[in-house]
Amino acid sequence: MSSNAFVLVQNAERIITRARLVGDALEVHFADGAHGILPADVVKGAHRGPPTGLAIPTAFKVVLRFGRSTSDTFPWDYLRGFCDPGYERRARAAADKGRRKPGQRIRELRRARGATQADLAAAVGIGRVTLARIEAGIQSPNLATLEALARGLHVDFADLVSPLD
Repeated sequence: MSSNAFVLVQNAERIITRARLVGDALEVHFADGAHGILPADVVKGAHRGPPTGLAIPTAFKVVLRFGRSTSDTFPWDYLRGFCDPGYERRARAAADKGRRKPGQRIRELRRARGATQADLAAAVGIGRVTLARIEAGIQSPNLATLEALARGLHVDFADLVSPLD
């Protein structure tokens, strides 16, 4: 293998590679090269004193110790928000897309069967406006509603929630 070879690491933006205390602040580095500082006031939170140590028990979280028996856990996504100014925007966009996908699938299946929103909503026992909000990705259906929609569309639950990609 060449010394110039590169390896793509899946989800590198989630993997914490290093963390260290800098005064009362926490410096964090991620596998994709992003790094930043969690400010001292956030690190200390409600604790009276500064952190006394840290651990990275998994690549996805940092645990700060305060004294002998108190600790706080900081998950990767919380820390990423301080290290990467664009992270929150990207996370919101991914969440929005994820919320829209079930609705798109429901609309696709409903239209393929020639049903109106009113027809499907009545068959499932929900309001037409609720179905419209689900299809538009404005409202997320709960498990019982998804199961009812699968029955109303005459598809297996797995087919209803399968990825559209």
